[in-house]
This record gives sequence, structure tokens and C-alpha cells, in this order.
Amino acid sequence: MKKETIALAHPDLIDVFDLSKQHLLSLVFAKTASPYYRLAVNVATGACLYREHQLDKATVHVCGFARTPEDAARASSVIGYVQGWASTQIFVGGRLLTKNAYMVQETLRCYQDAGACDNSQAHCFQISTNVMRHRQVQGGGGLNIRISHYEGPAPAPEPAVFVDQYLMPCKRAMRPGMLDHDHPATLEQQLQAQAVAQETAWCPYFDARHFKKLTPEPSNT
Repeated sequence: MKKETIALAHPDLIDVFDLSKQHLLSLVFAKTASPYYRLAVNVATGACLYREHQLDKATVHVCGFARTPEDAARASSVIGYVQGWASTQIFVGGRLLTKNAYMVQETLRCYQDAGACDNSQAHCFQISTNVMRHRQVQGGGGLNIRISHYEGPAPAPEPAVFVDQYLMPCKRAMRPGMLDHDHPATLEQQLQAQAVAQETAWCPYFDARHFKKLTPEPSNT
């Protein structure tokens, strides 16, 4: 894969925040005594963009991974080696990730799985009936139970009701009751915020605009 180059104001330094906006993610780690250091460097050198810096006699590695399943696999491999090192930093979309690197790897693996499908939407999308928050109705009195004997014809079945269905563009970001019509943000904005919290918003396949309410299907429940 052809590597990219970035025009730099200073030829020796890379702004990792800008780098993370141009790529799937960017990664920084320094040389350590870990037995996995050489393996990490070996995999990292194949990234879309790779550079070494000498800072205060320390060797620092900077990587930019492209928005491709191949580079996602490479990023996941490197993170697996370096995630416990004190010098490791991961950046996506111009922000530093401070959460567990496990969530990042899960998104990378999910992205690879979606890319292996003939249609990525078959992997990413999910139809749900329980993503909206429901208001609890409080009754005005206690529970009353009445038992009576009835010998007439069987009562007519309850009329069919319609259950709202929603197309969710990311099953990993989906949570029961995650969306609220009374919230000041739109439903799409709430979904995008939930994707940020679950570290899926930076997945190349994620697009909150795919969210929509589907034609309701009749149900007897």
C-alpha cells in the first residue's frame, strides 16, 4: 500500500491531533524494555504513515493508520502490544482517547468484520423497537383485583397495536431507551453522542443520518 505524506510546518515534527483527523486514528508510543517492543515497531512501520522522532534521547514512534480494514487490523495489532505502556497515546478525530483501549480495539475489529461483508449495512445496521425512552405512568390508587364467573362466548381478541420500529446504523452504539423525544438535541444528535461514548462514532461506516423510523408493523402484544 502506498504511504501518504503530510506537509509539515516543521519537517521533524508531526501534529498527532491533525494526523488523527486525516486518518482512521493516530498512535504514539516510545521505546521501552518490553519484549514486545520490536514486534510493535515491526507492525507499526507498515502503517499508512510512520515516523520516528528522537526527543530527549528517547525514540518516539508516530503512526497514522488509513481508513481501510487492512490498516485497522494493523492498528489493532499495535495497540495490543503497546496499550499498557505509559508512553502510549491514541488519537481519533482530533481528540485524545482516555478510555480503555479495549473499546478502541472492539471498534477496529467491528470495522474489519463489516468490511468483509458483501454489504457492510448487513453487519452494522439493526432494527429495534426499544431505543426510545418511555415515560412511566403513575397510577392514582392501589391495585384492585376482581374475580368473576363468566359463561358467555369467548371475548373478542384485543385489537392489533402498532409498535414503532427504528433503523439503527450502529448496533454497538445501541442501548435500550437511549433516545428521548423530549431531549433538546435531535434524535440523530443523541445517537451520535451515544456513539461517541461507545467509541464507534469514528468508525468509517458510522453515519447517524441513516437513523430513521420505519413503517410500523402490526403486533398483538
